[in-house]
Amino acid sequence: MKAPCEYISRYFLPTIRSILAKKLVEEYGYTQTAAAKKLGLSQSAMSRYLSMERGVKKKIPNELLEVINATAKRLAESSISTEESSLLLCSICSKYRHLQTK
Repeated sequence: MKAPCEYISRYFLPTIRSILAKKLVEEYGYTQTAAAKKLGLSQSAMSRYLSMERGVKKKIPNELLEVINATAKRLAESSISTEESSLLLCSICSKYRHLQTK
């Protein structure tokens, strides 16, 4: 039996990272390198998320897209640490798990 976090980290989190990567680069004008640093990723991983080699799109509930958009805005407009960035991802995953139990 897999723990919920295992499933999320393998199948859901890459989709979230892909969405955040695209928003930082396309909507907020970040370079791949700067966006990668914000998300705590390598530039190579960032490139894979942007080209959809990673993070195959999963259906994301609208309620969660709002949280993801707010997270992207917060990442783009403030200087937060990689640790804080990770905590933001955890909050998105928690919201996802909560929505799945409804």
